[in-house]
Amino acid sequence: MNARDEADAKIQLRAKQLIPVKLAVDVNKASPKVSEFEQAFKKLTESRIKIKELKIFTRQFATLINAGIPIADALKILSEGHISALLKESLVQVRGSIDAGQKLSDSLKRHDRVFDELYCNMIRAGEEAGIIDTILLRLSIYIEKNEKIRNQVKGALTMPSFILVIAIAVITGIIVFIIPKFQEFYAGSGKALPGLTQMIVDLSLLIRSKWYVFILTIGGIIGSLIYYVKTPEGKKNLDIMLISAPVIGDVVQKSSVARMTRTLSTLLSSGVGLIEAIEIASKTSGNYVIEKALADCKDSVSW
Repeated sequence: MNARDEADAKIQLRAKQLIPVKLAVDVNKASPKVSEFEQAFKKLTESRIKIKELKIFTRQFATLINAGIPIADALKILSEGHISALLKESLVQVRGSIDAGQKLSDSLKRHDRVFDELYCNMIRAGEEAGIIDTILLRLSIYIEKNEKIRNQVKGALTMPSFILVIAIAVITGIIVFIIPKFQEFYAGSGKALPGLTQMIVDLSLLIRSKWYVFILTIGGIIGSLIYYVKTPEGKKNLDIMLISAPVIGDVVQKSSVARMTRTLSTLLSSGVGLIEAIEIASKTSGNYVIEKALADCKDSVSW
């Protein structure tokens, strides 16, 4: 079997209801090197849990723990419900890790596609304070409010996006269908077209004759941009551009600040230290500018 180390192999075996007697490690089998492009492509295509499903799981988990059911049994009950394959597999492996003697927070960290850093640190704080059920309830409330803010931001950006799409469609229709009619009209008059008009006519002719080249070019540009923004440098430049934009910049800034302050409030009320809470909250803000400002704030508080 493939595993990161012996401990991970034991966890996978325990998750399958198997007790390892002896493990043979193949140290000569080198892990294949993964290029930066393959890492970005994998990150782009890998599936992640839906926010709604995580919210429902967290609230159900809190209810079971509050009822006095042990963590391992609660995970088993939830893994047998109607959930996605990703969440089911993660819960089975987390339960195996707990049976092997690991903490819940350490077990959750192995499944970053389901449980992010905020989630794991909140659970760790609940374990140390002995209030996991309370922390899970706070997490479910936080996820619900965060989803509400996300939906509000999407709603605020729907109209500008719709107008942009309509504008592109109208301009394309004019170039492809209307401009040729004007060309025929001017050709019948026997007069030469103005320079700017002639450029638009030539563009219309080029698009109609080489439409597939334009489609491939636009698709390549969009694909390259998506790949670029998945890289650390691209994400940084995109965040700076978005927060400085004249119209949507204010929406992006308020959304990031609201998410950051809600995260910080939840962490501090759950017993997480101030320095660690600032560091975690900065990573959940979703914007490089806010994250950099909080990093500077953390350094100032540390001094």
